[in-house]
Amino acid sequence: MALQSDGKIAMIGDFELVAGAARVHRARLSQPEAALQSLSLSGNTATWLRSGTAPELSLPPQLFFSPDGVSYTLLGTMSHIAGGWSYSSPALQVIGQMTLPPRNVPL
Repeated sequence: MALQSDGKIAMIGDFELVAGAARVHRARLSQPEAALQSLSLSGNTATWLRSGTAPELSLPPQLFFSPDGVSYTLLGTMSHIAGGWSYSSPALQVIGQMTLPPRNVPL
């Protein structure tokens, strides 16, 4: 088995069926369901929820803040919760109350 750059899995081996479909000695697998995620800020807690077919992260994500989209400050490392990640700090409540200039940031 090998993970391809597009996220699909290539398999080669001694088999004739994969998931009920005829696949003799080789198959390419994909997930039809999209990965879903949401990021929310409530009080002093940031929550990043993930679902769907996205692979789980091998390391905890780090949360950064940028007032201008150019310079970034590390706020901290998020903790694993059911369905995603969470980070709490009094600094988040202050950030959530700030009025920042709108900025287009590519995803």
